[in-house]
Amino acid sequence: MATLRRRLQSLVATSVHEAAASRLLEVQAADHLTGKRRVLSRSLLSASEVVKRRRTTCRASGCSIFPSIGDDCVRTIISFLDGKEVMHQRLLNRFAAEFLPSCVLSLTVEAAQLARGLASPSSSMRQMTNLQGLVIHKAGTLSLAPTAVTTGSTSTPLYAWGCAELPASQANDGEDAVLALAQALDSGSFRNLKKLQLVSVFVNTRSRNALRALCQALIDGGCPLLEDLLLAGNSLADFGALEVARLLTVASAPRLIRLDLRRNFIGETGLHAVLAAFAQTQKLQTQQTSRQLEVLCMGGNLVTDNCVAALQTLLAGFVCPQLRFLGLEDNFLSVKGVQLVLEAAAVCTDSSPRVRRVSCDRGVAGEAADA
Repeated sequence: MATLRRRLQSLVATSVHEAAASRLLEVQAADHLTGKRRVLSRSLLSASEVVKRRRTTCRASGCSIFPSIGDDCVRTIISFLDGKEVMHQRLLNRFAAEFLPSCVLSLTVEAAQLARGLASPSSSMRQMTNLQGLVIHKAGTLSLAPTAVTTGSTSTPLYAWGCAELPASQANDGEDAVLALAQALDSGSFRNLKKLQLVSVFVNTRSRNALRALCQALIDGGCPLLEDLLLAGNSLADFGALEVARLLTVASAPRLIRLDLRRNFIGETGLHAVLAAFAQTQKLQTQQTSRQLEVLCMGGNLVTDNCVAALQTLLAGFVCPQLRFLGLEDNFLSVKGVQLVLEAAAVCTDSSPRVRRVSCDRGVAGEAADA
């Protein structure tokens, strides 16, 4: 009964967008049958305004904006600029239009703008061959992101407090962006991506299931270098957690250091599937290729005492020996359940010689936040 309110919240959030997704699929099917074509709007990240001025001939390999220092050095210097600022400068000349996209290392972009920017196979966004960090957000929701804290050498949001789900009143166009991203990854774009962040961007519907497309693209080797996968606040629920679990069990999938599943209405079924995936993968791996996961954020979900045994196994050190942080705050663990988890985290073993940090509910256990 303790989880009933949050389960109802999940049902309301998904039912609204599920109905809209079903109607959209019907419209798309009708358009396909009648041969209608959709006209895509222009975007900052679309190359349409510069493609018109380009010549069909390619830039000579010896051409450079600064011949004396070479393109690689120029690319390094420009990479210190914000990704959007770099893309604004494409309008300077033909060389900038062709060269600057390869200088972008990190980009923060609104979901609808991303979908438009990836619409064309020749768009400048798909030319960001060196992109390492991609942060996708909904318009007006970026300010809702929680304050970043430092874990090791990484500054990242870890806690459920402040990470909100996408309101049911907002359009679910973020799912279009995720589907477009999955298609781009399938086509070979963003091969150097190390961090992918989609926090409170979309509601994953069963009808369209953008998460499945994204996970399949990662399984197929779309981002072999990916280390950080942040999927918080997207109403993935248990069926979405099963897709993530499927990703984790495939040997060709990226070896994640951080996995963020906060605020996704994930219950016992989903959590058990994710933890079982970790255990299954570990059995298939050798000591040299053991799982590198250091941060697992599961705060703000539907975790109960029925998950304690699985969490104890995770914290024993054999499943994820490198694990340093486990987020369980704002769930439905009892005081006894929290205590059992903290005791497991405090035990040092040969496979995991360092004490793991577990974040649990404020006020549930006195030292829960810094075990």
